[in-house]
Amino acid sequence: MLAHKTLKTNRFIEQMLIFWAVFNASGHPASWVAYHRQHHSTTDTPNDISSPKQGGFWWAHLRWLYQTPPADRQRWAPEVNRGIYKIWGYAETPVIIFVDLYRLILGLGWMGFFLLGAIRLVYTLHMQCFREQPDAPRSRGGRGSSKNVWWLGPFQLTAWGENWHKNHHTHAGSARLGLRWWQPDIGWYFHLDAEAMGLAHSVKRPRAS
Repeated sequence: MLAHKTLKTNRFIEQMLIFWAVFNASGHPASWVAYHRQHHSTTDTPNDISSPKQGGFWWAHLRWLYQTPPADRQRWAPEVNRGIYKIWGYAETPVIIFVDLYRLILGLGWMGFFLLGAIRLVYTLHMQCFREQPDAPRSRGGRGSSKNVWWLGPFQLTAWGENWHKNHHTHAGSARLGLRWWQPDIGWYFHLDAEAMGLAHSVKRPRAS
């Protein structure tokens, strides 16, 4: 929604969705939008921050998150680097700490804290990063080495269709990532439900190839 303008919502729903993204340790919205747009604009070139073609599997999977300079927010995501969005720069850490400690206080204990806190964050991070493979041939049209990773399908509660990453690079302006009937895409189902209830509009479909 923020990076590719694939759908629109009112400001309240938008900020609620950003909250859950921040809660899952995605960081400031301007940060993830800038990283994502830079990745799409420089796919598999030396300027691509997360390409396995440039740094190998572990670079693309995890290391780039900690070993690359921050993407230029003002260049790649100026519209989410100002106004109401700036509040998330201050709220990011308190949101994660408060919610996880709240679970502990509710009586879930340390086991609940780690399963629904730290382990949840690690699980989410890894499911999002298992998307591009270093042995994938460069696709036609300069869309890079992204692949559809079918075996991530059962983990949809965190992948939300991101495992169909080749589809996403082919149709970056589409809110739908699973293009075939056998490619489950919970994010797309969520978008359709939100559209049907009047909570989202201008939901973009993939263009015919």
